[in-house]
Amino acid sequence: MMTAQTPIRDAPTTNGAPFEATSRPRLAVELFNPSCIEVPSLTELAQDGSFELIPATHHTVQPSSANPLETSRPAANPRTPPPVAVIVDPALAGTVNETELTDLLAAADQRGQTVLILTRRPARFHLPAPCCVALSPDDSTETVRGALRGLAASSGALARLQSERRRIQHVGESVRDYFAAMDCELRLASRLQQEFLPRSGQRFGPAVFHTLFRPANWVSGDVFDIVRLDEEHVAFYLADAMGHGVAAGLLTMYVRQSIRPKRILVSGYEIIPPGEVLGMLNDRFCDQKLPEPHFITAIYAIFNMETLQLDYAVAGHPPALRIRPGGDISELPGDGALIGLGYGQTFVAQSVQLHRGDRLIVYSDGIEPAIITERHPAPQPPCWTANASELLQLPADQLIPRLFDAVDRTPGSLRHADDVSALVLDIDP
Repeated sequence: MMTAQTPIRDAPTTNGAPFEATSRPRLAVELFNPSCIEVPSLTELAQDGSFELIPATHHTVQPSSANPLETSRPAANPRTPPPVAVIVDPALAGTVNETELTDLLAAADQRGQTVLILTRRPARFHLPAPCCVALSPDDSTETVRGALRGLAASSGALARLQSERRRIQHVGESVRDYFAAMDCELRLASRLQQEFLPRSGQRFGPAVFHTLFRPANWVSGDVFDIVRLDEEHVAFYLADAMGHGVAAGLLTMYVRQSIRPKRILVSGYEIIPPGEVLGMLNDRFCDQKLPEPHFITAIYAIFNMETLQLDYAVAGHPPALRIRPGGDISELPGDGALIGLGYGQTFVAQSVQLHRGDRLIVYSDGIEPAIITERHPAPQPPCWTANASELLQLPADQLIPRLFDAVDRTPGSLRHADDVSALVLDIDP
């Protein structure tokens, strides 16, 4: 839509050539004046030849890629900064379209134009463009001339900054989309990992297993499982891969697939002793020849449901806890190298006779701060927290939330620093 503009008179000439007030080249200025308001300073600038006032031909809202200040002139060299935009506030004539003004300023911001607004209400304009100056239409010609010269001088740098801002914004949007997709994938990985874990409350003869699991990140470096071997034996283990996150989570999947509790024979099967299970896991893990060193701690045990005997082996893992009905806490002895240190590691199997009413807790080191204040060299027992005995005797449905709460209350635990996992074996009284 064509709009009426401030009258632009022919510049005075000297010997047929346009008169220049200074030796500076004429600067193009894009003028938006829909209400045809007479502004003396603009008229004088047009007459003395300092500026070339180019009427803007559109002032309606354009598509997102278009510019309401676009002129009918041929497209400028992309290296040439856009002209200064001069907007004469229609409110000076008593009529105003606020939406139109907002669109004009947004378009100037998008194009990287500097803007001069002639208005008597400067507080109305929040100046979203890279550089925007508000003057009164009554200001002197020299004031307007100086503002236009300053805006024109800075328009090139500001246009480049605007282009860089758009580039950075595009990069930011790409990064945001990337992390949104990664977050979705990690949520799925977390859900799948937890689906593979055994459910809490499973009963095997006189024993009931309860589970605790809370990863420090979406994916945990802890893994545990419970496997019934035959009518008399049930095997269980808990392993903790070094680190947290996706890499540690993938290692736990490898552990789950690599543990072999039984050996199939021609005449039947053979239950593999705990020490041998960990030894085979260690050698298989070393076979992977990972580019960076990774290690795993683990405890593997076989529980006899008839005799209540527990056979177990340890690979650098925190000792299992035995809680007697009276509240006495003891650690099951055991030692062994980390899985992944090298081929041929030996993991010694040990046995302990459990009794009716006993509780056995196998846990990852993320729980230790909630129950142990200080460790001493073996065979000295650790220093337990003041409420450790009371806490570890709670019924399973109370023990799990109270353990999580105790972990959260330890110093420096505003953010979970480690995965928290445990298997709790309760033997009927």
